[in-house]
Amino acid sequence: MYDASGKQARQKVLLAPAETTRYSIRKLVMASGLTGSYGGIKISTSAHAGSLDSLHFLFDETAGFSAILKMFDYNPNAKLEERDYAKTAGWTLRAPMLALSNPDPALAFPPNTTLLPQLFIRNTTPKPIDATLRFNWRAAAATGKAPGPMVHLFPYETRRVDIATLQNGAILPKEANWTSVTITTNSKPDEIMAVAASYDSTLRYGAQTPFSDQLTFKWEGGMWEYDAYHDSIITAGNGGTKPTQASFTIFYNQGTQRYDLEQTLQPDEQMWIDVGKLIREHVLDKNGKALPPDLTSGSYEFRDLVNTGVGTLFEGKVVYDKTYGHVAYGCAACCGWGPSYPLYNPIGVTAGGTAGQAVDAPDGCNGGVPGDVSDSFWFHWTSANGSIATVDSYGTHNGVGAGSTSSQSHGTLNNNDSRRLCPALGQNPGGGVDVTCPTVTIDSFSPDPILQGSTASVHVTINPAATITLTIIASGTGSASFGTNGNTTLQITQTTTVIITAGAKSNGNADLRLSATSQGTEVASQLFSVTTGACTAANTNTTGSGGYQCSPTGTTVTLTDTYALREYCSDCSFVCQPILYDGTFIPGNCLPSTGSIQGAGNQTLNSTEIGTFKSNDCNVHNLQIRTTVTNAQGTITNMYIGGNIGLQCNANGTPTCH
Repeated sequence: MYDASGKQARQKVLLAPAETTRYSIRKLVMASGLTGSYGGIKISTSAHAGSLDSLHFLFDETAGFSAILKMFDYNPNAKLEERDYAKTAGWTLRAPMLALSNPDPALAFPPNTTLLPQLFIRNTTPKPIDATLRFNWRAAAATGKAPGPMVHLFPYETRRVDIATLQNGAILPKEANWTSVTITTNSKPDEIMAVAASYDSTLRYGAQTPFSDQLTFKWEGGMWEYDAYHDSIITAGNGGTKPTQASFTIFYNQGTQRYDLEQTLQPDEQMWIDVGKLIREHVLDKNGKALPPDLTSGSYEFRDLVNTGVGTLFEGKVVYDKTYGHVAYGCAACCGWGPSYPLYNPIGVTAGGTAGQAVDAPDGCNGGVPGDVSDSFWFHWTSANGSIATVDSYGTHNGVGAGSTSSQSHGTLNNNDSRRLCPALGQNPGGGVDVTCPTVTIDSFSPDPILQGSTASVHVTINPAATITLTIIASGTGSASFGTNGNTTLQITQTTTVIITAGAKSNGNADLRLSATSQGTEVASQLFSVTTGACTAANTNTTGSGGYQCSPTGTTVTLTDTYALREYCSDCSFVCQPILYDGTFIPGNCLPSTGSIQGAGNQTLNSTEIGTFKSNDCNVHNLQIRTTVTNAQGTITNMYIGGNIGLQCNANGTPTCH
């Protein structure tokens, strides 16, 4: 125990398993020789500290008064960065709802009740500590900010600060009903502890508000009450350094229905909710919904809609009871996250493409349902191998080259440990990255070869979308370019159609190649050429001559002239027909066809005549095939007469030739 000046007295306590022991502070003070009317208490052990719990209350039987005084856990290993939720480089405590001398009419205290608000601030260390106070007050029609005194605390000192004397109009307005109290210190977490109380001189009417350093992204509140004898006032404030958007939700009808409000909060600003007023005045929520007029209880929740990883909201609640004039404070439970992890592991990326990565974590107040905390890890992403993949500030992965690597980020989340005040703990989510080349298909290339002076339309499919480089590569005399700008390279990022313009004519072969590459690796290609479309031909072979088995119904024969085409293109046309034959041959359709290396201007033309040879003599019967070639310009280049084809019925037929 410590008196106000920091003088201390110690007493050893032995507790049996599961034992509870009660102590009278009055008797302990008298026995220890400490003086004064207030001071500090510390209960400590060198082992099993997690097994200890304590409850401290004071009472006045004459006045019929009692109150619970909050005890605080002290963690000597607490780190400032874990409890400096707003990243101010200092430790901050807040009491959100200190009732001032002029009580809020909503508390239903008797007229002319005057409260005596005061703070008790204790230094728990053997070194001096400085603390600075500031206030954010609230009256019926106005709010405001005010600086408070600076307090220099000697080792183990407990200081009483009379807030009532500050409500003189110079620091706090006389008409103000409430204020939040913020204490900033040069200490580590838990080295200063404070309580705030406000009661009248009879101790009949009044309220407390606890100090806490907690800021989080979500608070889950317990029961609120509203009836003829009770009302609940709930608040949430912005403890951060930037504006935020706060949502407040009332749950009722066994949690099946909800009432939602939202408000933009500037730093230190509070959202102030009088539940009874919402019900009495039928105040509509953001969805146009009112609370049922007979509603008497429910639960509530606050959310920080901007800062989802480490939130900036603090909270407070009081419930008053008209029967006894008591105003009791209630605390919501801070919410935190479990271990974070990348949404995709491994994440798949195509070379030359991108893929977004997200980070999820289990919400400790929502049964472990995953929540998106990606923005808490922005600006800290790194790749283990930049030659395979890079990653930007927002987790967008860029495929560089095929292969596997990993990526990682680091950030801070409210941890789901309410006993430790949901500390802001660093996490390092990461996982694998697999980079593969995209599938690229040159679906169509028409016409091919390309007529000199004209264009071809080429359709390229990319799956999934990625950056693909198209290049026209020449290995002979032919040339071509994309569009009309003369470029032989073109980048595309999705499935598309490109136009290729013919230049100089090729040497007859497919001496041009359209190459598709992803990050330097060829993934598709097609040969093509440029031609004049002259379409000249030279006969190179004739097949079909010979002896055929005699048949009364005739024998089907296939007769072909083969030509070597030069400067072919798809605009060339061909017609063939049999000539100089006698009645032993019954012609069918004559079909010209071309074929050779895809895209080459030098092609092979086959004029094929299928017919029926019906003869019973042993003589040779002749015919020829005439092939007419029309070039790309619509001019008949020639009528070619193929070789002489001889057909003869051989002696093996039935009947035999004679």
